[in-house]
Amino acid sequence: MTYKYSLLSIFTAAALAGCGGSSGSSSSSTASTSSDTSSTEQAVTTTLSGKAADGYLSNANVCLDLNLNKVCDTGEPSAASTSGGEFSLTGVTQTQIDKFPIIVEVVAGATIDEDDPGTVLTQGYTLSAPAGFTFVSPLTTMVQNEIEKGSTAEEAETAVKGKLGTTLNLADDYVAGKKDDSLSEEDKAEFKKLHQVAQVTANVISSNMALLEDTAQAEGIKVDDLISLIVDQVFDAMDEITVQIEAAEADDSTEFDSDSIAADIDKELITLEADKLQEQIAQQEAESQAVAASLVDLIKTEGINWFWGETDDTAPEFEYGTITVNEQGLVSDIEYSWETEQWVLQSNDNDDNNEWLLTSAGWTAYDDSVETVTLNSDATITLHHAGLPELNETIKGTQLALAGLNASLIMDETDGDGTWAEAIPENVVFPQGAVGYKLDFQQNGDRYTFNNWDGCDDQNKLGGLCNTVWHQKGTGNYEDNGAAVTLAEMVVANALSLSGTQEDIRNLNAVHLGWMGKDTLAAELVAGGKINYYKINYYDSTVALLTTGSWSDITVHGKTLRTISAPNYFSEYDGFFDDRDNIILLEYLDGVRIGEHKAADEQENQGFVFNSTARDFILANFDSTLISE
Repeated sequence: MTYKYSLLSIFTAAALAGCGGSSGSSSSSTASTSSDTSSTEQAVTTTLSGKAADGYLSNANVCLDLNLNKVCDTGEPSAASTSGGEFSLTGVTQTQIDKFPIIVEVVAGATIDEDDPGTVLTQGYTLSAPAGFTFVSPLTTMVQNEIEKGSTAEEAETAVKGKLGTTLNLADDYVAGKKDDSLSEEDKAEFKKLHQVAQVTANVISSNMALLEDTAQAEGIKVDDLISLIVDQVFDAMDEITVQIEAAEADDSTEFDSDSIAADIDKELITLEADKLQEQIAQQEAESQAVAASLVDLIKTEGINWFWGETDDTAPEFEYGTITVNEQGLVSDIEYSWETEQWVLQSNDNDDNNEWLLTSAGWTAYDDSVETVTLNSDATITLHHAGLPELNETIKGTQLALAGLNASLIMDETDGDGTWAEAIPENVVFPQGAVGYKLDFQQNGDRYTFNNWDGCDDQNKLGGLCNTVWHQKGTGNYEDNGAAVTLAEMVVANALSLSGTQEDIRNLNAVHLGWMGKDTLAAELVAGGKINYYKINYYDSTVALLTTGSWSDITVHGKTLRTISAPNYFSEYDGFFDDRDNIILLEYLDGVRIGEHKAADEQENQGFVFNSTARDFILANFDSTLISE
């Protein structure tokens, strides 16, 4: 079957649907059983009813994928979706329903997305849902893709929900949910966001199918491999898709535009290219065959070889190093940086303790160097940082053979911003014996930290630290404003009632947490735990309410920490949200500081590290002049 789904498939599905009965339009599986007692005993069959959606998709081809090839083949239970995205697959057994995923083929020239009624879609693409689901969408496609990569259904849905920042069930109909008045306003708004994410995601999937399908067909690449490759990259971009949607929703001056957001995501985060398709498919296949790695054997012998690179406003920076451990568990980390056109050995001395960690002894300065390593019996390793158990983390990894894989594509997944990939010739491939490792770090306890940064003037320091929180106190006198000294002073008894005049700026009692262009993001902490987030423009003297959040105080090791909730899109602002996941406010050295909380068992995926064969090959092919100025 070709990538550009022909109209024949939809007419075939319609004919099949016309030959069988339907159990109705319910969005859950219905039991309309039958058996043929006049001949050989047959399996009891039923009808599987559900809905297909980006917006509701009518005249799409729907089937149970009995041979798991992401194509609706002749002989598989099939039907055409109707108004409201409804479909009914007749003559299926419960075993098939429980075992096989649902496929929805959006057919170019036939399928209509009811988000744009009456307009036939011009580009085909494929959606899927795990066995047992009855709602098929771009979001369930992400879940199914994670299952195909080895996750359980529960693990897969948890991973996708984590990317989306939602607790809602991804098998639920978000089109209906956003209009369901029996739900809370919060849940309705969340279903609306999920619908918008689905719209952007479908747009990215379909545009990349259009870009790559001809090349894939010409090079003999299977449909399921191409779809998996595209969905993998869309899944990785899901956080940013969610952030951009939330930002658009909060901005009264703009309307949600799925095409515009999808174009931004395509440009910034999707790295699929027709002329590298075979190489990207080869890497995907290698990763699918990755096996658990014995990090113990690796770090005791040739070591873990890491690479880091970033390009700032001046010039690209490159570093690499090798981490080994001896029989006593003592760590050796040999690091090099690229300076004046040569590799220079770096000192491991770290005299700048600009990080503070909350321990039972109070706030303790530390650095992130690893002092000792425990080699565990399950082939994982545990890192012990600076003798502080709160920093302990366990690493597990998978390994894959890199021989024949494009080196530049692999280096794009090392630590940093992808700068290393640009310094490796495009067409070189790894030699035999080269091995890559992907590591997962799991911290072993709750971690509360804050850091200090350099570069502020002495008059802007409080208690000798640049980490301060600016507090405009709403007294009407600018001279009263300054760095916050206590958590208590931030809390107001009553929220400001906006008047729409310049007096709003003078009367607002709030702390500044972010900046974007001419706008300042300010948080008004109201007694009882509510936060009002305002956008202040001092140039035109306006204040606008953006959204709300919540705050609460907790006590850890005898210290009061203030936790605050905020939408994900605040990461688009410069300031305190752009590099922190869970912000906390705290008092230290006569001032309020911004910190971060990372929960126990939180996992962080790192980019590739390598064995010595791969390291030596990378260094031999490194060419800093390849990076365009």
